[in-house]
Amino acid sequence: MAGPGHVPPELRGSELEKVTDGNNHPNPRKATTDGQQAPEFPADATEEEKLHAAAARRKFLISVITGLGAPLALYYGLRALEFSPLVALVISVVPAIISVLYKLMKEGKPDAIAMFTIAMLVIGTVLTLVTGDPRFIFAKSGVVTGVIGLFVLATTPRRPAIFQGIMNLQPSAAGVAKWEANWANSPEIRQTMRGVNVIWGLGLLLDGIVRITFAYMLPIDSVPGLTLIQFIVAIVLIQIVSRRYGRWNLARKGLRLNRNDLVPLHQ
Repeated sequence: MAGPGHVPPELRGSELEKVTDGNNHPNPRKATTDGQQAPEFPADATEEEKLHAAAARRKFLISVITGLGAPLALYYGLRALEFSPLVALVISVVPAIISVLYKLMKEGKPDAIAMFTIAMLVIGTVLTLVTGDPRFIFAKSGVVTGVIGLFVLATTPRRPAIFQGIMNLQPSAAGVAKWEANWANSPEIRQTMRGVNVIWGLGLLLDGIVRITFAYMLPIDSVPGLTLIQFIVAIVLIQIVSRRYGRWNLARKGLRLNRNDLVPLHQ
């Protein structure tokens, strides 16, 4: 159970589903554990839910390619052609800017997150050119991640950002309604989501600090690759910890999630 943010679709992995055999007994060959592959779709998933999940996977893959893969490949490609670190870094942000602009044009309306992303990319690029320090743009990405972490933490007392992320991932209006009901009627869900939110907020804040440290302590050409690896590791660890916490916190209260429904642990 986790999210933020970029936040990603993996948040659905926090939903626990009881798997039984034909006699309505737990089937260990079908049961899902942390170390096994879950079914791609629940047996009763609607066509709308399947299409929504497929579209979410495509969108996530495109975001990874344009936001992480393309800039990294472009940077190292330009460095191999003996461009300076500053020039290679400035040019490498172009795919991300194009991707965000395309999203704005396609959706036909301003998007707060997209506008924030463009502003940070443009400001960071301009300041890098002004200062002549390519490390600045690497440090800037750490500052952005840290600020997002602080924002996530700030939402904890009211409606956590991670909870809103789960709502945004629901494939149907029925799923949204169930989560709204869970939030309104279950203090256990509210406590669990606030705990998960704190884990993501602190994790993102720590990730930002590590990025800034890498930006100024490592050799310049090693920063992009190592920063990407560090970011992936950080997200995976945050996701694992938040999922385990969510399951543990509900289980100690005798509850679990069956897809979107809160049910007794042993039901």
